[in-house]
Amino acid sequence: MAESRDTEKKKPRTPFTRNTWLYIGSVVILIIVVVTFIGAPVISSATGSTRPVFGNYAGEEILYQQGNFFARQYEVIAQSLRDAGDGTNLELQLRLAWREAFNRTVLHKAVLNTAEQAGVTVTEARVDEMIAQDPRFQQNGRFDADAFRAASSQERFALRRFHRENAAFDRVITDALTGTKFSNAERDFVGAMTGPQRSFDVVRFPFTDFPDQQVSAFVIEQPDLFTTMDLAVVTLAEETEADRIRTEALEPGNPFGNLARTYSRDLYADQDGQIGEAYGYELQQELTDPDDLSALLALDTGEISEPIETTSGWSIYQAVQDPQLPTADDEELLSEARSYLQTYEQGRIQDFVRAEAELFSAAARD
Repeated sequence: MAESRDTEKKKPRTPFTRNTWLYIGSVVILIIVVVTFIGAPVISSATGSTRPVFGNYAGEEILYQQGNFFARQYEVIAQSLRDAGDGTNLELQLRLAWREAFNRTVLHKAVLNTAEQAGVTVTEARVDEMIAQDPRFQQNGRFDADAFRAASSQERFALRRFHRENAAFDRVITDALTGTKFSNAERDFVGAMTGPQRSFDVVRFPFTDFPDQQVSAFVIEQPDLFTTMDLAVVTLAEETEADRIRTEALEPGNPFGNLARTYSRDLYADQDGQIGEAYGYELQQELTDPDDLSALLALDTGEISEPIETTSGWSIYQAVQDPQLPTADDEELLSEARSYLQTYEQGRIQDFVRAEAELFSAAARD
């Protein structure tokens, strides 16, 4: 017998054991709390009711009954205690759980009483909507009608009551926290503002109405900006270093790509210096002197430029192929040119739109 007791002492306390004791403790605390709240006589009242009654609000009993608001609140709080897994001072924790559940129930009843006095109503359509959003009846993000029909009629009735009360509760709380009460004088003043008013007709001239013909004309005026170039580049820190690498690149047996991998300090080094196809204006943005773009446009296939100062250092370029001049009827190019105008030449669009608006205004006045 002594050996058996020793064995039992050595057994570790598992989570299951702890939860079992928590449940037993809950029952004990329930009895204690009922007595603390209202005294033992209430449990066996003259009506013969065995449901624990904790008090009343506005003449309505606050009782613990399976499935009611008080019971759900206690279950939520008790579950949080079980999840925490802290078995220390169990009696105090459970007393606090019952007290908090009771306090929430009192607040719930008070708010619902206020809603009833204020004439707050919840439509059946709103209740249907809330049930459709209930996680218990969701399947892959959609309402599962079969799961709802599987519930008993009593469960469905309780569910509708639950959501109806929640909707009324939320309405009162929202009005209390965010609503504003107005005096009759304020209402009359605001109502008077709905009298005769001035009205306006508005005509907009958006930048997107800038015509394609104007975009094409800009491309013809500035062909260098929209010439397509396919280049490779080696970027170095100093001009003298760039001169030396260019000299090596001009010697036979020194592929430009190898030099880029070995010496270049830009983002293109790992891809043999290949920039790929780019418009002239994109390359120009990297140049310290925009006029140096003409030197790049003059490169033939395989030709290597003199060192050019860029925002990244000193660069030498090699033409992978000859530059491709723009064609004004290319839809993709027109879209690119329009984007360029809206970003860098917006004044041209503004002048056009302003002129159109002035012509319209003059015609409207006439």
